[in-house]
This record gives sequence, C-alpha cells and structure tokens, in this order.
Amino acid sequence: MQKGKPIIQPDFQSIFFDYFGSKPRRHRYELRFGTSNLHHDVIFLGSLIHDARFTRGGIQLRKGKIKIPIERDTWEVGTLVRENAPELHYCKSELTLSSVKSVEWRFSGTVAAENDELWIGDLTLTKSIQRQDCYEIMLSGREWEVLIVLEEDNASVMLHDKETPISHATVPKANG
Repeated sequence: MQKGKPIIQPDFQSIFFDYFGSKPRRHRYELRFGTSNLHHDVIFLGSLIHDARFTRGGIQLRKGKIKIPIERDTWEVGTLVRENAPELHYCKSELTLSSVKSVEWRFSGTVAAENDELWIGDLTLTKSIQRQDCYEIMLSGREWEVLIVLEEDNASVMLHDKETPISHATVPKANG
C-alpha cells in the first residue's frame, strides 16, 4: 500500500445533518421500494431509529400492518455540547410496516417480557431466499431480533414522528 495524499470522501455525517436540518422538527421517512434508492433509504432509516426504545407489548399487528411505537433519539439534529455534556433530543415516533406476512421473534438469552424495554441496534432489509416475492426486515438489539416478512408488491415501511423532538435535558413540568 502506497502512502500519499489521503483520499477525499464525502462527509456522510454532514450530508445527514444537512438533509434533516439542525432544528428539531417532526419527520416522516419512508422506504422507496422498487427504486435504486432502497438500499440507501434503509441505511438512513437505520440511522434514524438506532438506539430507539420500544416494548413488545406496545406493538399492534392488524390486517397485515404492524405498528411499533418507539421513543427515538433524534440523531439527525446532532448533539450540542452544554457544559461538557452532549444534549440529545428525543421524540415519540411510530414505525409502521404494511403488507406483513409473518413476524418471528428470536432471543439468544432470556425471552424479553412484554413490558421490557428493547433498544434497536440495527435494521436490515433483504429479499427473501425462501420466497422470491417477499422482503425480510430484521430489527435487532442485544440478545433479541425480530424478523418481519413483507409481501413485495405492497410493501411499505415508514417512520413517523408523533411529536416535535425535545431535549433530554428538558424535564416536563408536572400539572398543578
């Protein structure tokens, strides 16, 4: 390997922040199936929900649609440093997947209870090897993963913020 000038590459963090903006606001982000952008959309969505929290008991599966209420840190706003501590923002959001064929939970340790908080570490999307007309979405975290199979023709995956992000440093005031 020759030493020389360093290769100049895009600053993806800067592109991410520029696209979403530095001011906390609600977002909707949807995967664009059937386009050349799908792989990149999955990477962006994975960045948006990294470290999001949810409980299995909050998940709703009805008529081929699964809704996963999550609380996500809004990495797209970036972190501000205040008195040597990073300030993250968070918001309540919903991850909705349509055209769901099946849902399979897997645990490598103790099975999480319905009200246990699970943290999302990664999101992947692949074409199903077993069924050519399906996609497989894998959400995973520490000692758990959930495989969601979607019918290809009507597949939809969307993240929708339910509120404007607020700072973790902001403590809501009690009523009265």
